[in-house]
Amino acid sequence: MAETKILPLADARLQPILNPSGPEPSRSRWHTAGPALAAASVCLLFGLLWWNRFLGVTNEGWHFFFAQQILHGKVPYRDFYLFVPPLLQLETAAIIKVFGEHLIVTQFFGLAQAAILAFALYCWMARVFPPFESMLATVLTVCLCMANRTEELYALHMSALFHTVLAAWLATAAVNSRGIRLKYAFWGGVLSGLAFLAKQTSGVAIIAALPVLLGIVAWRLFGARKATLLLAIFVAGCVIPIALASAWLASQSALSLAISDLFIRGTSSKGPPSQMLSRLIMFAAENSYLRAHLFLAAVILLTCLLLCGRRLIYSGPRKPAASRGALTLTALLAFCILAGWALSYWHRFHLAGPLTELPQETGAFLAEFGSLILVVLSGWMFFTRRLGRDQIQFFLLAGISFAVAFLGSLSWPTSTGMLLPSLTFVTAALLGALRQVPSGRFLRPVAILCCLVLMVQICWQKFTTPFSWGDWKEPDVHHATETLNYPELRGYHVSPQTADFVTRVTDAVDSHSRPDQPIFVYPNLPVFYLLSHRSPETFGYVHFVDVAPDFVDLRDADTLRRHPPAVIVLLEPSEQELRMGERYFRGGRRSAQRDLLAAIEEIRPQYDLLQRIPTGASNQIVDVFALRATK
Repeated sequence: MAETKILPLADARLQPILNPSGPEPSRSRWHTAGPALAAASVCLLFGLLWWNRFLGVTNEGWHFFFAQQILHGKVPYRDFYLFVPPLLQLETAAIIKVFGEHLIVTQFFGLAQAAILAFALYCWMARVFPPFESMLATVLTVCLCMANRTEELYALHMSALFHTVLAAWLATAAVNSRGIRLKYAFWGGVLSGLAFLAKQTSGVAIIAALPVLLGIVAWRLFGARKATLLLAIFVAGCVIPIALASAWLASQSALSLAISDLFIRGTSSKGPPSQMLSRLIMFAAENSYLRAHLFLAAVILLTCLLLCGRRLIYSGPRKPAASRGALTLTALLAFCILAGWALSYWHRFHLAGPLTELPQETGAFLAEFGSLILVVLSGWMFFTRRLGRDQIQFFLLAGISFAVAFLGSLSWPTSTGMLLPSLTFVTAALLGALRQVPSGRFLRPVAILCCLVLMVQICWQKFTTPFSWGDWKEPDVHHATETLNYPELRGYHVSPQTADFVTRVTDAVDSHSRPDQPIFVYPNLPVFYLLSHRSPETFGYVHFVDVAPDFVDLRDADTLRRHPPAVIVLLEPSEQELRMGERYFRGGRRSAQRDLLAAIEEIRPQYDLLQRIPTGASNQIVDVFALRATK
């Protein structure tokens, strides 16, 4: 292999790696901070228009309730089943301890996380790409993640993305124009440890990819000794939060259970490894909608590859960020948000077909396969060509992006957890490459216009359908005219239908059980544990098919038979839904969901039916049963 020749990064005349766009460190920092703050502000504007104007009943309150149980002295993995590492739950427990039991406070923290995420992501992209591409790609992709209709703002995927992006942003700054900056390696390691404690997929991706990529780059630039020192400092930072969490779990006799639930037995909820690796192929083969998104992503990538070739490894002209350009783009993006808000008022524009869907599927495929193409191209150039500082940072970005996107796809082939930093990076790379080809004079404005139209569509769809998952669908945010008389939900505004549903179910639980009596909600409605101040006797609190492995369902089926709860709140899945879950998450095997439902059917003669309440989605009904002996 030819010897790699790299520009002398230690030359003091070169610009600092944290902001290579400007001629002077002091000026360049300001020119990075201005657009970064603008990107954060635009994302904050988007979130403020809907952040407290819906209640995703089938997802809201999961981690808040887990955190409550921790504050009540229960330990995850030992006393109740937790399907993810405990960082989000411990953070939420701290929020409850300081601010009280108000879900709206966690939403406020979610808004703050989104703004910080946008700021950091822009700063990271601006090391490689011009300000315009960096800002447009950042705002578009962060808003797409915020618009995810299966979760609230302060939720698992956003928390995992937050720690992952901040970890990689800081850690990759450790290799800079003046040498190696160990403080960035250390703090990047600390945040990588936190990312590992937030979610398995993105956490494993970041603690595996970062040391490998940083080690390769530092070794090629500065030799084995400095590379070893860099990795040692990174690992030391990474170990600290993991060791603290492990020590706490070990002191509670829960560490071995946590390892088993998170990485051994618990992973069976996602299916066998072969199915996780082939999930995309299975989904694409069976779902024409997904195939259409895959085809669109392939067309975009193939077109850009044919037009731009190696120019996809962006090395175009670097200019300081012009404040007027940043202000213009900020105004355009804010206008797109307000245009989406205005469109959501007029129901005659609520069209059927692709316009009713978020572009998340196409974005996920662009993120995964685009970052794969770019890591192959940049890796080949890194080992065979003379590279500059920006191109080395490009190689780091590509490697981290692909690792996060690929690991995220193992859980779900178009998961929200795949989008950052991967889609931001790919979008900026494609827009930047169009600067450098003759046809880009015409195609680049078209691509920018498409991004702005997508921004309008993302906002429009979030306002019209803020939440839709697990047989629950929220109406548009303009219908959020009611408040709920529960301390936990103070500050929320919801639709009359949501208010009626929540009140009827909670009142039924309150009227037919005492606070010391356990109840049971199935499969994904723990918000009613929270609002009724009741606790389950089961080991699992959420029994959705891809988060509850069979051993949890079997254990809880036995518990229900031996200790019938005072009230059962049942959102019973159809046979088609059961088969779909078995197909996608059990490799076609029978799931223990059926055993849990069989146990409910066995004890049902002991109960009276209190309520049958429609969910408003797919004609599903929630049944509320009360044990006769408790009446």
